[in-house]
Amino acid sequence: MQHKPWILAVDGHDGTGKTTLTRRLAQALDAEYVRPYGDPYGPALLEAAEAKNFTAVMGIADQAYRQVLAQYGESPILVFDRLWITLFTLLPEADHHLWPHRPATAICWIDLHTTLERLAQRDEQTYPNSWHKRYVDRYLELGKKYDCTIINTQENDEEQALALLVAWAKDVMAR
Repeated sequence: MQHKPWILAVDGHDGTGKTTLTRRLAQALDAEYVRPYGDPYGPALLEAAEAKNFTAVMGIADQAYRQVLAQYGESPILVFDRLWITLFTLLPEADHHLWPHRPATAICWIDLHTTLERLAQRDEQTYPNSWHKRYVDRYLELGKKYDCTIINTQENDEEQALALLVAWAKDVMAR
């Protein structure tokens, strides 16, 4: 049995409904919602990854993780909006073994076409379609490789996806 806090992660590319569902999952579990790769960590991670400075990527991710634990470590349950699978999309596979923090993770996933449609409705920085294709494919590939639960938020509406996430989380915590 895991000791306090329980850590669950919900990962996935932009536009999958991940943040909405992660917030709702945390609420359903009476847990803390945490977003380790928000400002300033997320932009720093991307910058380091684009520069292929993978040592910096690992250091930034570790600092973000430790900051969350320092702030919320006494909470009984933490629900992370992104964690190790996002990190692994930025690192070469040869470096994956170096990351020790791999809590149970569910991946929110949709296809590229739906990703692009959803992201077009946002007022955010845009990236080329090839950039999004890489991440859409990578999250699915890594989710399968590391045996994560994959929730297709294109085939499940928000309530269905939330029910699947709650069932997944309760199953993880019952083990």
